[in-house]
Amino acid sequence: MLPDVERVLRNLGVLSQMKQHDKLMTESEHFAIYQPTVMRSIFRFVYSEARGQNMSRVAECIRQAKASVTQILSEHSQNDSDGHTMTLQLLRCEERALCTRVMQALGECLIGLDNMMITYRDDTALVVRIQQIKGDVTDFITNTHCVAQTSPVIQRMIE
Repeated sequence: MLPDVERVLRNLGVLSQMKQHDKLMTESEHFAIYQPTVMRSIFRFVYSEARGQNMSRVAECIRQAKASVTQILSEHSQNDSDGHTMTLQLLRCEERALCTRVMQALGECLIGLDNMMITYRDDTALVVRIQQIKGDVTDFITNTHCVAQTSPVIQRMIE
């Protein structure tokens, strides 16, 4: 597995599970969700969990996911697996499956981003930033599908 892809998949999975009024915790390597409690504000203050900082970490996670997909697709569009060893063919199959999982996780994280927009509806700047992140994800998914139309190998990978 590519470095950091497992972490990116986990973080995108957490992001996709965000419900309205949940708060995202990004201070560690893996994202988590603060459930609504009386003490949540205190914990967020102690851990310096600012909205802007969390959105920067979300954007970075999405950037890494997009970079992973781009890298895998680039490698597979240049190399044909005919005539390669069984080990290399197996590696290519695992990478194709990984690419599919990352693309799916990117699509699913849009649900969590929608819920975050509702949670932070009073913070116009943050809502705009979330909309930009959502636009980046949507554009990437759309563009990847457009490129896949020109290559049967890539089309199989992202379906």
